[in-house]
Amino acid sequence: MKRSRFTQEQIIAGLGQRAGARLDTAVLDAGITRLAPSTERVRLEPVHEEGFVAALPAAMVQRHVGAMRLSDLQDTPFVMFQREGSGFHTEVTALCIQAGFVPRVVQDIAPIHAVLGLVEAGFGVAVVPESARILGFPHVVYRPLIGLERASRLYLATRAAERS
Repeated sequence: MKRSRFTQEQIIAGLGQRAGARLDTAVLDAGITRLAPSTERVRLEPVHEEGFVAALPAAMVQRHVGAMRLSDLQDTPFVMFQREGSGFHTEVTALCIQAGFVPRVVQDIAPIHAVLGLVEAGFGVAVVPESARILGFPHVVYRPLIGLERASRLYLATRAAERS
C-alpha cells in the first residue's frame, strides 16, 4: 500500500480521558480509548470488547483456584493502571465498588507490562483485560472473573462533525 506524502501519522500513548479535548482542538483526528466522554463534538464507536480477568502472582494460586468473584480479592493489595490518562483505572475501581469494596492500591503504573511485572514480583493482584494473557509472564496466573455486569470496551473516538 502506497502512502500519500501528505499523510502524517503519530501514535500517542495514554490518550485516555484527554481524547475529547485533543479531538476538539484538532490535535488528533481519531484515537482509541477506553473511557472518554461522548459529547456533541466527540463520537465514540465501539471497536472491541473483552472480559476482565484477575492477574495473580503464581504464589497465590493455591488460595484461588478456578473462576472467582472480584470480591474474593477485597483484602488483597492491588496493582492498578495509572490514573492519569487511563480509563481502565476508573473502570476497575468502579467494578470493585460494585463488588462492595474499594481496592487497596499499592502501586499504579503503566503500561500493562509494568503492571504484570509487579504482579509477578508479588506486589499484589491486578484486574486486566483478557488479552493480557498473551504477554508471556510465566509467574502470573489469570483467573476468570464471574459476576461482573460489564466487559472492557475500546472505542474509536472521532470528531462528530467529520466523517471518514
